[in-house]
Amino acid sequence: MRSLALVFMLILGWVVTDRPAAAHELRPAFLSITETGTSPSSFQYDILWKTPALGQKQLALKLRLPESCHSDKGRRWVEPSRFAIETWRLTCPQSLRGQSLEIAGLEKTLTDVLVKTKWADGDGFTARLTPEHRRLDFTTP
Repeated sequence: MRSLALVFMLILGWVVTDRPAAAHELRPAFLSITETGTSPSSFQYDILWKTPALGQKQLALKLRLPESCHSDKGRRWVEPSRFAIETWRLTCPQSLRGQSLEIAGLEKTLTDVLVKTKWADGDGFTARLTPEHRRLDFTTP
């Protein structure tokens, strides 16, 4: 009886370990906001938005910035099955400090967004947004 149990355990171990592991791939999105210039009437920012892609399709995340800001057309390209990368210039009538942004669609994913912000005066910070915490408030110095 012991040998039958041993054979059963060996077969079970072989079946369990012979199959490839199934896991969710987790690649975070990345957002870089760099304040490049200020004037009395506007603030400019260079934006880099990098989201995970599968083939030519990117993760359905939508960056929501203050409505008073306007962006140029920018540039977009996809590294197939890796990332979709977008860059553009954002112009706002007031500083992003004291305002906020949100990542729409993040709540439907398993990924996070790393946000790196650098102000023109040299200050900056890094934050992590999650499906549970999709909003980032830029604090006023």
